[in-house]
Amino acid sequence: MQISAAAFKPCALPEGASAPPEVAPVGTPSQAPTFDEPAQLGAPGSAPHPSTNPQLLSMQQIVQSECHNIEEAEVTRVAAERRRAELNALSVTAPVAVVSPAAPAGVEPAFVFSVVPPVEELKDVSDVFVSQYMLAVVSTWPQPIVSRKRKEMNKAGKEGAGAPRGADLGTNATLKTWSSRIRTACAFATFVGSTVCRHEDRPRPTDEEADRGVRKFFRCITAYTKLVVTTFLECRRRGYRVAGGGRALSATSLKDYSSGLTFLFTEAKEDGMRGVTAVVPDCCERSSPWQPKGVADLVAERRVRADPGGFTGNPMATADVRVFHGATNK
Repeated sequence: MQISAAAFKPCALPEGASAPPEVAPVGTPSQAPTFDEPAQLGAPGSAPHPSTNPQLLSMQQIVQSECHNIEEAEVTRVAAERRRAELNALSVTAPVAVVSPAAPAGVEPAFVFSVVPPVEELKDVSDVFVSQYMLAVVSTWPQPIVSRKRKEMNKAGKEGAGAPRGADLGTNATLKTWSSRIRTACAFATFVGSTVCRHEDRPRPTDEEADRGVRKFFRCITAYTKLVVTTFLECRRRGYRVAGGGRALSATSLKDYSSGLTFLFTEAKEDGMRGVTAVVPDCCERSSPWQPKGVADLVAERRVRADPGGFTGNPMATADVRVFHGATNK
């Protein structure tokens, strides 16, 4: 910024006073600086240059600083308005973790389970469900070639290769134990599909939908899971068809089913004995503590599942299930 001498007007002379010698007489060409021709340093009649006048130089710096502040304030205001517009645009879109009634693409849809009925109401249930999902899972486990369960799987189109000699080596279980595990897994899947996957006030679901509920039951375990387990064990002890049928069991024989359920929840794999895809993803091992999931885990699961399970760990090691075993042993 350059300040011309024209901006500074001399004071009017008192009446009768003569002009100083430096001022040109009236009528002669003026030597005063103009807007087009600023004052030259050292020229007669020129105003002092700001660089030689500390007061004018300080004034110039103040004006320049003020202009700079105004420019910065304008830039900040424009940036703030742009950011505010971006945030307003983002606020109208649904967050990823929010689940709409129709689950978006890539998110596993929810399954609404019913409350498991009391044991007394399950005595006469005859319309039982056979889980093709569980048959496919157990078809990869070692089993006797002539077993009844393998014949059922072959009849349902789930070809099981059976157990060749030595198939149980390295599994820490005999073929008899594997047969008990297969029988327990299929009976429990039948119970889940025939009870909590159905609603009294709704039509019977298709087999495909009920099978989806069976798989969902294992993938989304909740505090309610323990009640389903103990109800199943009591129905199996009484020999109810909804829990696999057969004769009533003693407390000692019922331990085989408890052991089979422990294996199903903690070690069973969908892709074979030495597979990596667990039937129950939220239970790593037998010693896993039964506890609620953390908030971060729930938020992460809602991105892929509309109804994430609320618990992790082994439900068979909880006090509720152990108390049930103690009651049946009396």
